[in-house]
Amino acid sequence: MPTIPELMSFDAVIRLGLMRTAAQELRIDERTVSKHVNALERKSGSRLLERVSGRYMPTAKGEEVARHARHCLNAHRKVVLAILPAPYPYES
Repeated sequence: MPTIPELMSFDAVIRLGLMRTAAQELRIDERTVSKHVNALERKSGSRLLERVSGRYMPTAKGEEVARHARHCLNAHRKVVLAILPAPYPYES
């Protein structure tokens, strides 16, 4: 089953196009982002990203997973905000 950190890393890479930039946004190491994306690809049994002109772009399966991941992350954010008085983790 995908974890929230895996989905967050995957979503950030798709939005930003680079693992380094995704890592900076998430305030984690670039290797960790790569491990999260690799784990998600392994769990899905499909390539979810491809490199195009030095940037990461979602495959067709990656687009599908990204849509569901965003719904999951939005729901997770609402739960966290309902529980914690502090800002949502990883928000800029």
